[in-house]
Amino acid sequence: MLYKDEGLLLQTIQHSDNGVILKVFTLNEGLQSYYHRLSKKHRRSGLFEPLALLELVSWKEVKQEMHTCREIRLNISYHNIGRDVLRNTVVMFLNEILLKCLKHAPPQPDLYLFFREWLQHFDLADFDPDSHLHFIAHLSAYLGFFPNGSYHTGDIYFDLQAGSFVPNRPLHNLFLEGEIAKEFDDLFDESASHKINPANRKFLLHALVEYLRIHIPDFGQLKSLAVVEEIFR
Repeated sequence: MLYKDEGLLLQTIQHSDNGVILKVFTLNEGLQSYYHRLSKKHRRSGLFEPLALLELVSWKEVKQEMHTCREIRLNISYHNIGRDVLRNTVVMFLNEILLKCLKHAPPQPDLYLFFREWLQHFDLADFDPDSHLHFIAHLSAYLGFFPNGSYHTGDIYFDLQAGSFVPNRPLHNLFLEGEIAKEFDDLFDESASHKINPANRKFLLHALVEYLRIHIPDFGQLKSLAVVEEIFR
């Protein structure tokens, strides 16, 4: 039967001269794979840019892992993403992270709506060099490992393995302390709006990536991490 949905494009794989396989995190079905036959119009449309927000009409068979996409169009067009080097760098980086975090993602409409709202804001608002840090921090809440507790005079360490602020230095070396622990905590607080200095930004970025690596199976290495560090150093 024909089925309509919207989704976030995570990956485009060339399948043949005239066909592609799309991995899309959809509003209603979670992560889905689609085969789509290309036309010249599609090649020029910007449909297959990283983290494009798409509307799809597909033939859906319950027992098939891949669906055939009959119609595809942009659900929301970006104004600055795709035209701005800084925004494009952030999108490329976050795209790689989402590919690793959503490998077998079930339907999570609230998570999809978070992506859609965040990308629309990121596209139109003044550029914030800390935006990718806040994105990863809030992503962790939807993935199930939002930090326990908060930084205060009693709990001055953040244990990356336990995902908790604790009063005593952990016995392993995967922890944050002092100013970095406080700024790490602020990333998860929507009311905190201070700018992060470049030195701390790099440290926090590595801490967030390590936090994901600890809690996401087979997370591996990020090829785009070095690019983001260079751009925002």
